[in-house]
Amino acid sequence: MRTLFLPLRGRGSVPVGEAPSRRLAHQMGVIRDLLRELFARGPLCFLLGEALVLLGSRLGQVWINQLGLIILIASTGCFTGWGLRWLVAWQPAFERVRKLIPRLSWSVIGLGWLLYGIRLRDFFLLVFLPTPSPPTREPSLIEMLLGTLLPIVGIVIVVMMNADILAMPLTRLLRRVKSLAPISRTSLAYPLTFRFRTGVTMALLSLVVFLILLLVTNNLGAIQEAQVEQRTGNFHLLFGLVDKPDLVSDIKNQPVLREEIAEVAVMHPLLPLPEGDQEEAQPARVMLRGHPVQATSDAPIVVDNTFLATNTMPLMAHARGFTTDRQVWNAVRDHQGYAVMQYDTQLVGLPTSHGFEPFTINIPRGPGSDAAFQRVTVIGLVSNNTYWRAIYLSDRTGQQIVQPPFLRIKQYLIRVRPGFSAAQIAQLAYQAFPIPVIPVVLILAGSYLVAFVATFLPSRQASRVAPAEALRYE
Repeated sequence: MRTLFLPLRGRGSVPVGEAPSRRLAHQMGVIRDLLRELFARGPLCFLLGEALVLLGSRLGQVWINQLGLIILIASTGCFTGWGLRWLVAWQPAFERVRKLIPRLSWSVIGLGWLLYGIRLRDFFLLVFLPTPSPPTREPSLIEMLLGTLLPIVGIVIVVMMNADILAMPLTRLLRRVKSLAPISRTSLAYPLTFRFRTGVTMALLSLVVFLILLLVTNNLGAIQEAQVEQRTGNFHLLFGLVDKPDLVSDIKNQPVLREEIAEVAVMHPLLPLPEGDQEEAQPARVMLRGHPVQATSDAPIVVDNTFLATNTMPLMAHARGFTTDRQVWNAVRDHQGYAVMQYDTQLVGLPTSHGFEPFTINIPRGPGSDAAFQRVTVIGLVSNNTYWRAIYLSDRTGQQIVQPPFLRIKQYLIRVRPGFSAAQIAQLAYQAFPIPVIPVVLILAGSYLVAFVATFLPSRQASRVAPAEALRYE
C-alpha cells in the first residue's frame, strides 16, 4: 500500500524522479498486484461471490446465483491456504505444512466444486430420464453447462493435486510383483508428469462410464415402471418398520403427504420370525388332487382390505365360479378361509389356466414342528414374477389362524397420485434415497485402472529397450 502513494525510492531511500506516465503505470501495476493477491488470498473472491449471489437472487437468474456459489467455494480454498500460511509464519513448528498448503487449498476447491456439481445434477439428469416429470421451471443452457462441467473440473483438480497419493498404492503393489517391479516407476512417470492430461482423461472416461450406467439404469427403471401394475399391484413405495408406530396415522397427520399419496396398504407376516433357539415354522403344505402333499416356499402374509380392494396384480389363473380377477380379490377380502398364492415352479400339478378346481393349503398356526395346521382354500394364482413370494390372506383369515396377530414387523405399500414424485414422498415419509457412493467409487476406481493399463504395455515395452538404443533415437 505504501508504494501506491509514496514515490519510488532508490539506494539509501532517496526518492527517484519519475515521469507522470511512468508513475501512473507503476501505480496501476501496484493496484493490479494488490487485487490479484486479495483475490488469491480469499477476501476479494468472497466479496465477488457474495455479490453475485445477491445479484442473482434479485434478478431471478439462477445461473448467476450458482456462479456466485462456485466463487464462494473457491474463496473457501483460498482462505484455507491463507490461514495455513499465516499459521506457518506465526508458529515455525508448522514449517512442514508449508509444502502441503497448495495441495490442501486446491483440494478443498476441487472437492467443493465436485460436491456442488453433484448437487446440480438434477437438471442434467432430466436429459436422460425415460419419462421425466415436468420440472417446475425450464433450466437455462448455462445452468446445464454448469451442472455438467463443474463435477469434471472438480475431479480434474483433485486428481491433479493428489496424483502422487493415488499412484502410491499402485507403486507399492507393483514393487511386490517380481515381473512388474522394473516398470513400477516408468509406468507412472507420464501420468505424474502431465497431471492435467491425466486428470482430464480420468474425468472424461469416468463420465462416459457413468453415462452408460445411467442410461442402462434408467432403461431398467422404465421397464420396472411399466411392470409396476403387474409386479406390485400398482404400489410405488414400500417401507418396512419394526416395532414402530402406525405409519398410516403419521401420513394422515401430514397435509403434504395426504395430497401426494393416494392409498396406503399394510401387510405383515402371519407367523413370527424365530428368535434365539426358537424353531422355524414349518412350510405350508399344498394339497392337489391326484398328487402327494407338497411343501411350498411361499410364505403366508396378511394383507389389509386396502390392498385387496385396490391392487391391480393380474391373476394367471382363477378358480371355477370366478370370471374376473377383481371378483377373486374381493372374495379373499370378504370370505374367511380364502387365499391367493404366487405360482411356485417347484410344485407339480399347479393349475395354469382359468376355471380350475379350488385346492387347499395347510398353513401352520405357529412356529415349531409340533404346530397345528389350518386349512385354507386357494381360489387364485398370481404369476411368479410378482414382487412377493407369498400366500395372500385377509385380516379375518389371518386372525382365524394365529391369535393374537404378529404385528411387530409391518410393510407399508404406498401408491402415489399421478403427477407426483415417488422420491419426494420417500424423502418426506421415511428418508431420502442415499447417493450411491459404492457405484461411484467403483466407476472412479475402474477408470483409474483402465488409465493405468493403458500405460502398462508402452512402459513394459520401453523397459526392454537398451539404454544405448533409446539414446540413439532420442
